[in-house]
Amino acid sequence: MNDRRLTPQARWALVLASLLLAAPALGGILAPEPESLVLHAGGRLYLGKNAAILGDVGAHESVSIDKNASVQSVYSGGALWIGKDSSVTGRVHAAGASSVDQNLNFTGGTWSADSVYFGCNASIQGDVLSASGSLDIDRNANVQGSLLGNGDLWIGRDSTVQGDASPGVGRSLRVDRGVTIEGSTAPEPVLVDTLHLTEVPSGGAHSNGSQSLWLGNNSAEALLPGAYRDLGVGNQAQITLSAGVYDLHDLWIGNEGTVTVDTTGGDVTVNANSWGTGNNFDLHVVGDGEFVINTYSSQGVWIGNGSSLEATINTYNGNLRVGHNVRLQGRMTATGDISLGDYSEVILAASEGGSGGGGGGSSDVPEPALALLLASGAVLLARRRVRRPTGA
Repeated sequence: MNDRRLTPQARWALVLASLLLAAPALGGILAPEPESLVLHAGGRLYLGKNAAILGDVGAHESVSIDKNASVQSVYSGGALWIGKDSSVTGRVHAAGASSVDQNLNFTGGTWSADSVYFGCNASIQGDVLSASGSLDIDRNANVQGSLLGNGDLWIGRDSTVQGDASPGVGRSLRVDRGVTIEGSTAPEPVLVDTLHLTEVPSGGAHSNGSQSLWLGNNSAEALLPGAYRDLGVGNQAQITLSAGVYDLHDLWIGNEGTVTVDTTGGDVTVNANSWGTGNNFDLHVVGDGEFVINTYSSQGVWIGNGSSLEATINTYNGNLRVGHNVRLQGRMTATGDISLGDYSEVILAASEGGSGGGGGGSSDVPEPALALLLASGAVLLARRRVRRPTGA
């Protein structure tokens, strides 16, 4: 048939069909709400072994989680690695490769990454998606969902898949002995969301006073709001902060120091160039107000082993480093990296909330171009039979 005899509508249909067939299998934009992230790193995020994170976490470069850790949703702008015997109860998405050691317990609904590897004995409640790379599941896995990839798919021996197990079009499915697949194994493309993490802002310069203050060991002091230079607090000292703003150059609090933040008269904010604590430091809030600590230099923040604190911590232009056995209640952001030592715990304040284990702290925003194509060519898209995961 001569193309010049086609009607304008038919010509548009041909163009649309060619675009759909050539387009990558992209879904919508996965955009976690910033307030749902209890830890948000502009660089890398590292969680030590036995860390317990009662909230969602995200990092723009990569996420590494050591063994025996528990976390809700995880969002990585790059690679994701999780150690053995860990538990994830929320949505997982990595723009790069994701690799998990043995004995994973995942109950978050959807796990998606550029490529996926799960070690042996994985328990998976939800769908697993690979955007372009391979999807590999080692032996003795129990998948209560589907395995959907745009690359090759391998399932290790004695594994069970209660849903579909579909490799990409033109890619291979390799199944070891003793594998049970209850759904379809037909190769089909799958739609995978694109992650969009809100940028962690870089803070500007701040002013501070010219007079430094040193509070000795075992001292007790009620410190008034105002501008100081350096503030040093000795070991086992006790200080009280009240409603207002404290502008400092550097802040250091020694071992077993105690800070009481009294917000009954209003919020309390500390602005500092950098700050750090010794071991077994305690900071607690009295009242219904908010306590915020902002730092502005590349020196960042250090919180010593065995410490406990309630705060919103914004680390602009630097890294936030936390020792072992630390309990944090609040939200922590850093323009650079965030690292938590072994056996540390992070929870959101009672007035805040994360995904609650179900990925509710994020939203799927349709790609504008894809939304236009879908609106214009629903019939053609149906013929192509591009699949979305059941949990999307």
